[in-house]
Amino acid sequence: MVWLRYNAVRHLYTHHLQHTQVPASVCLPFGTFDHVVNHPSNSQTAWTLEKLLKELQEYSTDAGVPPTLAAIRDLVTTFLKVWGV
Repeated sequence: MVWLRYNAVRHLYTHHLQHTQVPASVCLPFGTFDHVVNHPSNSQTAWTLEKLLKELQEYSTDAGVPPTLAAIRDLVTTFLKVWGV
């Protein structure tokens, strides 16, 4: 369902509404992210994500925004493979 909505919005934006802004984020159904991360094709990414999450837990909140958050964002947006789309 999310993919269909994304395609519809992308089509409208690309062909009809170039002057409108499309949201930079989406809402995934509960459990979708975990399901994708746990897929065998994402085993290396899942291992790296787990490592970064452990680093994030050890980070002091007094030190400001942890750079680990940027690393997690880059990992998810760059290396996570989605199949069947």
